[in-house]
Amino acid sequence: MIISNYGPATWFLTLSPCECLWTDLIEYLREINEPIANGKSANELIAFDPVSTSRFIDNKFKAMLDFICSPDNPIGEIIHYFWRREYQGRGMHFHLLIWIKDAPIIERERAAAITVWAAMKVKTKLGMGMKTKKKEKKRQKDDKNAYGYNHQYTIGTLG
Repeated sequence: MIISNYGPATWFLTLSPCECLWTDLIEYLREINEPIANGKSANELIAFDPVSTSRFIDNKFKAMLDFICSPDNPIGEIIHYFWRREYQGRGMHFHLLIWIKDAPIIERERAAAITVWAAMKVKTKLGMGMKTKKKEKKRQKDDKNAYGYNHQYTIGTLG
């Protein structure tokens, strides 16, 4: 329904937080769960308080959404967006479709023109922390959160 009304999305993002590396989250969890939190690892704190962790991640996501929808237009002037939160396995991630005003459309524009347009719009690059396989296996072993599968949809229009 959305694509039939707005056409193909300009940007498709998948955002997967690596919350066990967020020092601000871990400090927050230690503060609100004191004294129980003493001596617990990051993964243990996250597993101990999944509700506060989820709220914290949600607040960060909404702050990012506020930033990209701001008048600064860091990725272009947003005319519409749709996001979906999913809980799978170890925790949550987000999928986000964004429609940008006057953006080129893949079926109608040459690839080179789209590449130039996208390079001009994207002004920031987010670094992603890489983990070794050994650390990832340890995290999976330590992480006792198995939320199952759930999702939430949100649609927004600007203007």
